[in-house]
Amino acid sequence: MEIAAGIILLLAVAIGGIFWLESKGGLEEESFPGIDTDKITKDQLTLMINDSSYHENETFRKGDVISIDLRVIDADIKDDFKKKLFDENLIELRVEGSNKNDGLDIFDKDWKLSASYTAHNEGKDKIMLSIKGTDIRYEMDVSILDSSFFTIPMDMATEDVIFKTNDALSFDSIEIAREGKSKQSGEGWWDIDLPGHLAFIFNSDGKKFEKAYLEIYPIAEGVIEEYERNDQSGDFLFLENIKNLKKNIDGKPVIPEELDIRKFPPINASAGPSRDVDFIDFKNGTGIRYVIAGYYQAHDPSKFPIYRYQGITNDGKYYVLFTYSNLYSPDLESYLNKPMPQCCGEEQEVYDEYVKESFAVLKNEKKLSPSIKQLDQFIESIEVKH
Repeated sequence: MEIAAGIILLLAVAIGGIFWLESKGGLEEESFPGIDTDKITKDQLTLMINDSSYHENETFRKGDVISIDLRVIDADIKDDFKKKLFDENLIELRVEGSNKNDGLDIFDKDWKLSASYTAHNEGKDKIMLSIKGTDIRYEMDVSILDSSFFTIPMDMATEDVIFKTNDALSFDSIEIAREGKSKQSGEGWWDIDLPGHLAFIFNSDGKKFEKAYLEIYPIAEGVIEEYERNDQSGDFLFLENIKNLKKNIDGKPVIPEELDIRKFPPINASAGPSRDVDFIDFKNGTGIRYVIAGYYQAHDPSKFPIYRYQGITNDGKYYVLFTYSNLYSPDLESYLNKPMPQCCGEEQEVYDEYVKESFAVLKNEKKLSPSIKQLDQFIESIEVKH
């Protein structure tokens, strides 16, 4: 009996081992253990490039680290994904082009699979990702540009910029930044790449003293073409603004309904609504003039109306920016002298209405000082001769 029992036990162990091996083999053949590969679809996943949703034709600087994340957005499979039932070995990821790489290392990070590479060479890359056992494929074209493309120096002499002041402005001084400025790691989104530039500074008419600035920036050859080709410009806000400005100018004389240049130069605050939007020509170029209700935080009333002009020379080589801050609005000043409700608590609704009305007052103001006409005349006198 004991011998027979032993034989039965050995047979059971052997059969169990065979069953275990077959089961293990089955797991290795399964693309997504615990997940039905036939039902996995592209809309359950998303591809992120440097933490931005998957786009075509993004642009990066030479030397940037480009991170690639495949993330699950479908709650029904996310829990399984978190249990590591999604095998990173099933992902094929490679880069063709200037920074060719046939096999990037992929790491499992909770509910996403991540990889990265450094763009050592300028040019164009194609990022290709596929998932074995499915028909899911991603291809993405990216441009890698040398930093000098964004921060070219200014070689223009100050006497190459001609303008005529009037009663609204008196010339004060000149600031010259020959070298461009590169965005540094850790800086805020509003700290941007900028070319070198000339800045002409003016005193205002004195009613609410504030400096006014005329700034001239060079536009690198190929910038507009590059950004017209690309869908996304990354965080290169100066060049994205040039692209949007060019798009608006090309639509002349139709005034754009959405003025996507009104928040430039960037500042860590919201820009008020715009008014008096129109095309104004200077001696050898054209652009858009507008007035915004200043910059403000979430619940601030309008206080500091700003006249701004952005233009491009006819040859596409220079960008012209003029800013006159703190236009004087007698109606707005009178309105703001009223007792201000408290922004929180019982008076919140009253305060919200007070804020809303402040923007309406500025929108309807007829006596801005200096006048829009005076500042337009200054713009029309500008000539960039270089």
